[in-house]
Amino acid sequence: MTVKHSIVSIFRIREHSNRTKQSARNADNSVSSGPDVILLRSGTYQEPNVTATSWTHVPGSLEDIDVGTDIVVGLNSLYAPFYRKNITRENPTGTSWVQLDGHFKYLTATPHGAIWGLDEDYSLSCLLLILIWFRDGISLDNPGGTGWQKVDGRFHQISAGPSGVWTVDFNEIYYREGTYGGNITMGSGWTKVDGNLRYVASGSDVVVAVNGWKQLLRRTGISETNPTGDQWVPMDGKLYMIDEYGGTMWGVMIVQQIFTSPTN
Repeated sequence: MTVKHSIVSIFRIREHSNRTKQSARNADNSVSSGPDVILLRSGTYQEPNVTATSWTHVPGSLEDIDVGTDIVVGLNSLYAPFYRKNITRENPTGTSWVQLDGHFKYLTATPHGAIWGLDEDYSLSCLLLILIWFRDGISLDNPGGTGWQKVDGRFHQISAGPSGVWTVDFNEIYYREGTYGGNITMGSGWTKVDGNLRYVASGSDVVVAVNGWKQLLRRTGISETNPTGDQWVPMDGKLYMIDEYGGTMWGVMIVQQIFTSPTN
C-alpha cells in the first residue's frame, strides 16, 4: 500500500471550506465525509474493486477523511485531527474517534497507517506558509502515534499511498525519497518530478493527477526500483479530483458527482 492486509477505495468531500478532495486508496473501507456526516460504503472492506450499493452512517462530525490499514483519519470543522480506532473486518466502522493534537489543512494516511499532515502558518512578513508534518510513534498497538515531527519543505497538497508520498507546490511535483510502499517512515528528502499539475494521488504503482485544465494524467513506470516513474500519460475525461488503488480509479467532478473506472 508487504504487511498491508486490507484494501480500500475512498472519496472525501469538504464543503464548508469550498474545497473538494477525494481519495480512492489505501486500506479498509470506502468512506465519505460531507459537512458533519460520515458514511461507510458497505461491503468494501478489503475489496478495492467493489463499488457496492449502499452507505452506512458512522457516528461523528468530520469534514475530511482518509483511510489506512484498519484506520481512518479525518479533520473536523476546526481542522482538528482524529483517527477511528478498533476497525476490523468484523467491525469495519470501528468503535470511536480519538482526537490527536494539532490543527491541519490536509491529513492523509498510507496503507501501513503512517499519517502525514499539512497545516497553514504565517511568517513574520505575513506570508502564508504551508508546513508538512509526520506522525511519530505509530505502531499496531498505538495507531495514533506519539507526536508530530516537522518535515522539510512547504507544499499545498499531499498524497501518501502505495507509490509513496507525493506533493504539489505551485504546480510543481515532488516525491519523498524512501517512502515507496507506504511504510511508516519519514523518508529522506524531496525529488522534483517533471510536470505541471495541481493535484496528485499516490496509487498502486501509479500516480494519477489533474492539471490546471482539469485534464487527467497518470505516471507510468513506477516501481520500487524506479519510484518516480517514467512519464505522464494523458487519460480521457476531465475531473476535479482523482485517486487510485488496486486497479480502480475514483473521481469527483466539480458538481461533486462521483465516478469510478478501471486503471488500465
